[in-house]
Amino acid sequence: MYQAREIVKRQNGEINSLISHIEHEIHINAIIQKKLSDCLLKVISQARSSQLLEIKIELQQALLEYNNNLKEE
Repeated sequence: MYQAREIVKRQNGEINSLISHIEHEIHINAIIQKKLSDCLLKVISQARSSQLLEIKIELQQALLEYNNNLKEE
C-alpha cells in the first residue's frame, strides 16, 4: 500500500490512465486465459490477473486517501 500512496502522491492524484492501463491488462489476460489449454499456464495467468487486480485496488484506495487529505487541508 505504501508504494501505491507514493505513486498517487508523485502523480498528484492523476492516475486514471494508469488504472485504465491495468484494467486493459486484466482484460487481455482474461482473453488469454480462455484460450489456454495448459493448466499450469492458466494458473500462472490467473495469478497475474490477481496481482494486477490487487495493484488496481491499492491504487484506488490510495487515491481516495489522497483526495480526502486534500479536502482536509
